[in-house]
Amino acid sequence: MTPLVSVVMSVYNGEEYLSDAIESILSQTMEELELIIIDDGSSDASLELIKGYKRQDARIVLISRENRGLIASLNEGIGQARGKYIARMDADDISLSERLQVQVDFMEQNPNIGLSGTWIEAFDESGTKVIGRYSVDHPMLRCELLFSSPFAHPSVMMRSELLRDNGLSYDKAYVDAEDYELWYRCAKVTRLANIPQVLLRYRLLAQSVTRKADRDDASREKVLREVYRHLLDDLGIQPSADEMDLHYTLTLNTRIAKKYYDPKILTSYFDKLITANEKQEVFDQKSLLRLLGKKWLWYLRYHLKDHPRLLLSSLFSKYSYYGLLALYQSRKGAAV
Repeated sequence: MTPLVSVVMSVYNGEEYLSDAIESILSQTMEELELIIIDDGSSDASLELIKGYKRQDARIVLISRENRGLIASLNEGIGQARGKYIARMDADDISLSERLQVQVDFMEQNPNIGLSGTWIEAFDESGTKVIGRYSVDHPMLRCELLFSSPFAHPSVMMRSELLRDNGLSYDKAYVDAEDYELWYRCAKVTRLANIPQVLLRYRLLAQSVTRKADRDDASREKVLREVYRHLLDDLGIQPSADEMDLHYTLTLNTRIAKKYYDPKILTSYFDKLITANEKQEVFDQKSLLRLLGKKWLWYLRYHLKDHPRLLLSSLFSKYSYYGLLALYQSRKGAAV
């Protein structure tokens, strides 16, 4: 029987949490699935563990070979997928039992959406839990791509035809940001969404490269800046070195907290983005204003104490208004 969903999982020395991940897929309420597992040259007991599950459940498709890295593994798994939908899954996370059914139902009811994610529960070994609530509607998700990925990668489900018909795959030139860069290209040809429901438990591991989304090493920063340049180029903006530094700072709240900018510089850059978008019509203008408003409020939160004169600037800033509007709408449950 042809599966409805192909779940793609890459494994490299993941034996410690692998059983939890595999069992969370095999126990899904929706049974019309295949679980494609790429053993990426593991040297631990991962391969034998996978073989054990495969003997018990024929829905597992095992590919085992030498180490080629995450991007090559994901593309290989997608290339083998037979399902109408392709779902991502990491070897250290846990999908809630109804995850795939909820996502398939959502995609079936919204045929114009080619890529969807979900809210997540992030947890660590100390027992700390945090709910990751992502924006849900396409206009805001598309805007948020200007600064960062608005999806939890292992929660994503995509239409196979979206990737096939548009020649889309993970690009090996964007290591550690391969998902973000792919979502940027997907957003050009389809609508995006997040389901406002926790459907994945996302394990936080300090040693995992895929969990260090806010690390600032030079190689990852270089890759991210290249994605930002593509996005700004769509707006017709060729950023100066100072503007690119500012843009990079704005991509994470932890970076905003560490670096102070004169509010005039911040306002000038925001205005430049708004003016460029008025001409190019890349993003929904109201959504972009709300997104920049939220960035402005985070900036005030971190720097107002040490720079009290910012209060005067904030009173007369339209970005304060749009930031407060975004907060108000989010608390009312509106998609922002």
